[in-house]
Amino acid sequence: MASRTTVAINDSLRKRIKKLSALLDVSQGEIIEKAIEEYEHVVFSKIKQTTRNDKNATKNPPNDVKDVLEAATRDVWASDPETKAIQQKLLSTPGTIDDFILDSWDSGLDT
Repeated sequence: MASRTTVAINDSLRKRIKKLSALLDVSQGEIIEKAIEEYEHVVFSKIKQTTRNDKNATKNPPNDVKDVLEAATRDVWASDPETKAIQQKLLSTPGTIDDFILDSWDSGLDT
């Protein structure tokens, strides 16, 4: 079932989509769909290749979003220890973000 939606894109990309649509005599939605399919193919091929190269990985590539996001998190944490420390602190703190802010930072709201 098709649905209409609004997506913010720059004028240059809009023109490229429109040009391809006219050239191939297909809808702009089909152009976007094919582009997404191709991008997914590239991304999952890279993940599959990375998984093969990882000695600790299983023989099967990650096949769900959770596995992909966990792999991305590990990569970011390996390349940016400061981000890892911040994210781990946020993940380990119980309660709401407001509780975290009040407990961890000088907010000036203390009684």
